[in-house]
Amino acid sequence: FKKISEMSNAIYNKNCELVYNSMFNYLENIVFEKEPTVKDIKQQMLDLGVEGALMSGSGATVFGVSKDKSILKNAYENFDNQYFKRLTKIR
Repeated sequence: FKKISEMSNAIYNKNCELVYNSMFNYLENIVFEKEPTVKDIKQQMLDLGVEGALMSGSGATVFGVSKDKSILKNAYENFDNQYFKRLTKIR
């Protein structure tokens, strides 16, 4: 529960660095062994400069976060259309 309380605190206090550092999914290692493409996608996102990337739930979706819109746009454009992709914005 430590990670959950860290994330809640980070969001409440609008602390982006703590949000990035608190992103964790216990199932990633299991999924990465069975589906290395998911791990590759996450690593590509990090290599493209997003500050945080994470597999959601038990897999199939990887998302990246950044304060810098140009980094997000670049990451979005660098993934070809074989993937379903969305660029979203939260205030």
